[in-house]
Amino acid sequence: MILEGRLHRGQGGFGGELGHVPIDFDGRPCICGGRGCLKAYVSGTDIARQGSERLKREVTAAEVFELAAGGDAGAGEIVDEVCEALGAGLAVIVNGLNPERLLLAGSVAKSLKPLERDVRARLERYAFAQAVATTRLEILTMDKDATVRGGAALLRYETRRRTGGLPEGHPGSLPPEGEARARESR
Repeated sequence: MILEGRLHRGQGGFGGELGHVPIDFDGRPCICGGRGCLKAYVSGTDIARQGSERLKREVTAAEVFELAAGGDAGAGEIVDEVCEALGAGLAVIVNGLNPERLLLAGSVAKSLKPLERDVRARLERYAFAQAVATTRLEILTMDKDATVRGGAALLRYETRRRTGGLPEGHPGSLPPEGEARARESR
C-alpha cells in the first residue's frame, strides 16, 4: 500500500494486508486462520477452488470468468460473489483512508477489467458517498512480471528515501536533518 507517496507496511511489517480484512464473519476459512477474509473470495486460487467445487471439474479463475461471460449460471454466481466481496473490501479502504486512487493488479485483474463498472457500483453501495465520489478505481491488466517490477521499484524507492538518496525537495525525500543522519549511518 502506498500512502502519501511512501510504501506503508506498518510498525510490525504487516500493514497493507487488506486481503485479510474480514468481509463475512461466518465466511470461508482463510489460509491465515481467520474466516471470511476478502482474499478467500477474490484471490485467483480461491476463485478456482470455488469454481472447481461448484462446476464439478477443475477450472482456473480465468475460466470461471470466461464461463460466466458465456452465460454459465454457476460461474456467474461465483463472479457475482467476487464483485460483491471486492466492493465491500474496497469500501473499507475508501472509508478508512479516503484515497485518491485505488489500483488493482494481480492474477485476477485481467478477468475483472470488463467488470470494472460493476465493481465500482458495488464499492459505491458500501462506501461513504462523499469519500468514494473523489476516488478513482483502476483495474490494471499488467502481467505478473510487471507487478513484481513495481514491487522492486518500490523497494528501491524506499531504500533511496531512507538513505537520503532522493533529490532534495522530492515528495518522498527526507528533510535535511534526516538526510544528514542517513549519511552518518552509512
